[in-house]
Order: sequence, then structure tokens, then C-alpha cells
Amino acid sequence: MLTKIENSFRTLKSSLGLRPVFHQKKESSNAHMFISVIAYHILHAIEHTLKLNGDNRSWKTIRDIMTTHRHIQIEFDEYKNEKKVERKFISKCSIAENSHRIIYKKPGLNSSPGLIT
Repeated sequence: MLTKIENSFRTLKSSLGLRPVFHQKKESSNAHMFISVIAYHILHAIEHTLKLNGDNRSWKTIRDIMTTHRHIQIEFDEYKNEKKVERKFISKCSIAENSHRIIYKKPGLNSSPGLIT
């Protein structure tokens, strides 16, 4: 179980682009274990939800399929007048392929999220 927890953390850590942390204090080790357990629970919840909806594939398989669906965020300044500038964000996803839509549909998620804020 510890191996699965650490693999879950490693998967999420690489997905988030976090660098390795070398623990030299007990508090750091405790934090690492805490985050590892949270990562395990997130992956378990995803797998469980998909299994309840008839998809028995592993997290690795799901992740490999979903890596081709991209999210893009553009950040820019909108000038209201000479003195007022508003920071704007446009957040969009690439067009979901059929394999992505199948996975999103199982738990009832939107396959094309995107919003302007």
C-alpha cells in the first residue's frame, strides 16, 4: 500500500511539475507523507468513480489517454482608460478526442471546460 501511495504522489507531483524534495527535518517528512496520502485518495476517488460507471482501466491507462487533452491559459492586460488596467485571463481546453469524451462522460464532467474571467 505504501508503494501505491508513493506512486500516486509521484504521478501527481510530476503532473504538477514539482521538483523533488529531500527531507532533512521530521516536519518535512510528515508533510511528504500527508501529501502522499492525499494524492492516493484523489487517485483512488477517480478510479472508484470510473469503476462505478463501468470503466475498469487503471489510473496509468487513464492518465496516458488524458495527457493529449491540453489546457491553455492566456493572461493579458485590458486597458479601460489611461489610468485603469484590468488583468484578464482566458482559459480554454483543446478539443477533446472521442477517447477523452468517453472518460469525461462517465462521472458527468464537461469535456470542453473554458471560461473568460
